[in-house]
Amino acid sequence: MLLSGQTAVRAAPGPFRAALADSLLRVQPEQTPPTARSLRLAAARNEWIGFQVIVTAGAAALEGVNVTVATLKGPEGATLPAPRLYREHYLQVTQPTPRSKAPPGWWPDALIPFAIPASERLPGAPRFTGAPFTVQAGRNQPVYAELRIPEQARPGAYRGQVVVTARGQKPLRMPLRLTVWNLTLPRTPACQSNFGSFGRAARQAGLRADSPEARALIRRYENVLMAHRLMPAMPEGASVAAGPDGAPDLSGLLPILRDYFETRHASALQLPLPIAAPTGAGREKAIHYLRSYYAFLAAHGWADRAYTYLLDEPNDADAYEQVRRLAAMVREADPKIRFLCTEQPIPDDPAWGTLVGAVNLWCPLWALWDNASIREHLRQGEQVWSYTALCQGKEETPFWELDFPLLNYRVASWQNWITGCTGLLYWTTVYWDKTPDPWTNPRTYNQFNGEGALFYPGQDAGVNGPVASLRLKAIRDGMQDYDLCALLAAKKGREAADAIVRQVARDWRDWEKDPQALFKARERLARAILQE
Repeated sequence: MLLSGQTAVRAAPGPFRAALADSLLRVQPEQTPPTARSLRLAAARNEWIGFQVIVTAGAAALEGVNVTVATLKGPEGATLPAPRLYREHYLQVTQPTPRSKAPPGWWPDALIPFAIPASERLPGAPRFTGAPFTVQAGRNQPVYAELRIPEQARPGAYRGQVVVTARGQKPLRMPLRLTVWNLTLPRTPACQSNFGSFGRAARQAGLRADSPEARALIRRYENVLMAHRLMPAMPEGASVAAGPDGAPDLSGLLPILRDYFETRHASALQLPLPIAAPTGAGREKAIHYLRSYYAFLAAHGWADRAYTYLLDEPNDADAYEQVRRLAAMVREADPKIRFLCTEQPIPDDPAWGTLVGAVNLWCPLWALWDNASIREHLRQGEQVWSYTALCQGKEETPFWELDFPLLNYRVASWQNWITGCTGLLYWTTVYWDKTPDPWTNPRTYNQFNGEGALFYPGQDAGVNGPVASLRLKAIRDGMQDYDLCALLAAKKGREAADAIVRQVARDWRDWEKDPQALFKARERLARAILQE
């Protein structure tokens, strides 16, 4: 099946075709492919930049297809590393997600690497491979390419060439141009985040939760997530044991957190709380634990990245009362500790009372966003994150299911910026519990395709770790856009960045649906930063 407005490829005799496309275009197997044979890109130093190569077969299937991109050459002999390449794996949506406008069809998402480093390669023949690959007659096969601009890269224009080969066919060569801006993204992302934990990934791999193998696998998932400028709830090993009085065992914590904050450049840490019941005697132990842990972070300059997150989505009077009790406990431990709650300042039911005065880090669902109340709490010095789940709300927001545009995943960071948010939360990236096979069945959460699953289990692709998705790449690119906004605001003031961002996003219900508007605004951000 095709998306509405798309037409099937007509299988024509003769050579195959190939084209280049930006990172936000999704190409179904039988839709009319793009035709551009050249591409211009631009990026900052310490930034990832992605694009796509679309290979289309004619009347006969293509065998032994491969794509290569040579090292890009720039000013005065400077070079950039060759991009990483991935074959885009299709998943069939048989029942569209509620509120999706797309009919059933095949969606590219999982990114199977062409090359797997020896340290990450599993033995044996994997179920899915990257390259070489086959393209069936009259069909498309997209390849995702990405490269990271080194921090010390020389600014200027770089040129390269994309080469597509197939057995028995003359190679196709397409020029690639990349401009490296004379600016550098920070190592630590400007936007904080919490994208969950990875115990599910270890269980899916059949590993015992506390085994060295499970801890090593979780570490690999953390590293890939953080390479996308997103944070786990906390790093493996950070939830240390509590003593009889609740005091945390801090003896081995320093190397774990030094690695997390200083080597891996983490932007946020959810404070752990291994106290079973923070009431009665448990409350005093919990206070002791939080106070000591937070003091440890403060002593090393990391306290501003820490927060508590003790109750998810309070939705009745009892839950609201529990939030107030927990917040009072946290304030008693240290009034400087941020208390995050996945709730908006205006309750669904006034009878529940209010969380104002208890919460100082609001994290509303996009669908329940209220601009006026959020602005008021920002004026009072409180902080705001945002989050999404399912396809909630009466009005449309950028839903994060598989069968929605890739733009939804990237534009959320622009909406986060313009609404004053300093963080982004998503409940998990590895929710494979309810699908028999996440590689072939995208219905991860009831009728919601791809919900909570931005990674795929790497074992099927021969990877001892996660396989990323197109959707995760789009979120990463949005986080990089947020960094550009922060750089411009630091140089010329918040309004300078806001004026450009408003050309793309006004709030959570109002944004431009054309990806080209985002790409053009991104260029404007860079030009404004570079202007003296």
